[in-house]
Amino acid sequence: MISRQLAIAGVLASLAFPACSGAGGGGATPSAPVATPSAPNATPVPPTGTPSTSPTATATASSSAKPTSAPTAVPSATATPGASSTPTVEPSPAATNGPALTISVGSGRKAISPDIYGVTIFWNSSTPSDLVTFAKNIGLPANRYGGDGTTRYNWNVDSSNAGSDWYFIGGNGQSSVTPGASVDTIVDGNRVNGTKSIVTVPIIDYINASATYNCSYPDPPVTNQVGINGNPAYDPYVHLANGDACGSGSNASGYISDSSPTATDIANTTSIQKSWVSHFVSKYGAASSGGVPIYELDNEPNGWIAVHHDVRPQNIGYHELLSKSIAMAKAIKAADPSALVLGPGDISPADENCNSGSPSVVTGTCNNDGAAQNSNTPLGLWYLQQFAAQSPRLLDYYSMHYPGSCCFSTNGTLADMVTAIQRHLGWIARAYPGTKLAYDEWNRGIGNGFANALATADGLGVMGQQGVSLASFWGLSDATYPSAYAFLMMRDYDGNGGAFGDTSVSAASADTTKLTVYAAQRAADSALTIMVVNSTTTAYTSAIALSGITDTQPVSSYGYSAANAAAIVHESNVTAGSDLTATFPGQSITMLVVPSGSTPLAAKRKK
Repeated sequence: MISRQLAIAGVLASLAFPACSGAGGGGATPSAPVATPSAPNATPVPPTGTPSTSPTATATASSSAKPTSAPTAVPSATATPGASSTPTVEPSPAATNGPALTISVGSGRKAISPDIYGVTIFWNSSTPSDLVTFAKNIGLPANRYGGDGTTRYNWNVDSSNAGSDWYFIGGNGQSSVTPGASVDTIVDGNRVNGTKSIVTVPIIDYINASATYNCSYPDPPVTNQVGINGNPAYDPYVHLANGDACGSGSNASGYISDSSPTATDIANTTSIQKSWVSHFVSKYGAASSGGVPIYELDNEPNGWIAVHHDVRPQNIGYHELLSKSIAMAKAIKAADPSALVLGPGDISPADENCNSGSPSVVTGTCNNDGAAQNSNTPLGLWYLQQFAAQSPRLLDYYSMHYPGSCCFSTNGTLADMVTAIQRHLGWIARAYPGTKLAYDEWNRGIGNGFANALATADGLGVMGQQGVSLASFWGLSDATYPSAYAFLMMRDYDGNGGAFGDTSVSAASADTTKLTVYAAQRAADSALTIMVVNSTTTAYTSAIALSGITDTQPVSSYGYSAANAAAIVHESNVTAGSDLTATFPGQSITMLVVPSGSTPLAAKRKK
């Protein structure tokens, strides 16, 4: 959610730059602020806003039903010996024969990083209690402070500029400012749960100058501004102290040039940002001693031309992005040599060619420094090659946002996500081995629709299966959203810390348009966990062939479905031997837990 007050709801938290809108194609849709600023002439309480549309879920069916209570795993039935071997969530139409599912415990073994289960939560005094409980229940491993509004954050005045996300308003309205206070609050919230903080460090040319409310396009003198994306031409809630209105930054001809960015911003320098990292070290210790472990090199540089066109009216080319990134990485590591650096944290098309070039569906200029000027090398691969030439290591994570959201097909399918991940892993192996892969802003749909839970479960399953090292889900501002249950299915399916395994094993579906399947073995008890996602409206009964594990004990079954979107249900047990048969209701996520030997049914993740 967007807010003008840094300490409230996300430090002018960004809205995701539309991955397929292209350079200069317009920023994210503004939404109303979440709280009333204390600025002079501020109008009464504005309505609550919601994040703008991000890449949408690709599940084949959806529901507008929203749970009415905070997400919890609710065992609703006791496992009974001799119970039916076909798990069900709610009464459903007769099942159709589904695709065969195959699990091989001895093949495809790959460690799953717990950090892929990260979620972006902007901790503050107004954070809903159910979101706090949700973070605790999933053992939130990583949380990114990032987004459009962090690009121009000035820690010395604890405020940023929202750019086109919200009328280019800067400041927080505070007359007495504690440097870095709002981000410290986020780090403090993370430390309560043992969560890794990912802090975005600006590398853009200018950052916000003052805590006093300001805006880049005041009227007067900038007249005749127009509304964009269906919003009013001027901020309906706030006027500046002198009565000026704050405008959209666009007129009938398009973006308006800002001839004096220093009226609202100051030049960004590595020394400013180094002092901020030093502040974290002073307050929390070095990364190696429990301090802030990861720093991101800004947010979506190829989106600046749309979101921050007041201070950055041109796109960024290969060499400028590299020089800014290297300079800031050096500054970060000088302040904390044990810290890890993540970059470039850019929008999906950018890793191909700075917002232009095949297979991306968008176009852009790359400021005359794109693939064509660099041996037709994709930006992401080129970026890794250049960092590999640095010594000592300056880049620890290669990160992009919304993997596969638009670069391989129009809408971005689950297969596109897999293609993007494998492409990035291939680049790393080729150019800079040892670099970890991160998607520190992603989702496959947010909000009330049940399809979002299904698409989120698939996304989490794919990242674990493919070997992604870190991720942070964007847009989960309400813990009752169905997507929250996808995380619970992976991290707390039984309400008592029951979790998906930590070593991925081979899992295949004969028809992924009907069922997708993911499997992993737990180190704690050697149990095999199997997650099956049915994104269709048809219930399917499928045989699951198991190899590498044999057991006749009943298999625990937990389900989450559109038929009961307010709880995860402990279903009837399934008897397993070398294979098993189960029914998967339409629009459902099912977790099967196959025990090993005489080990108890479920080893718990420590909460």
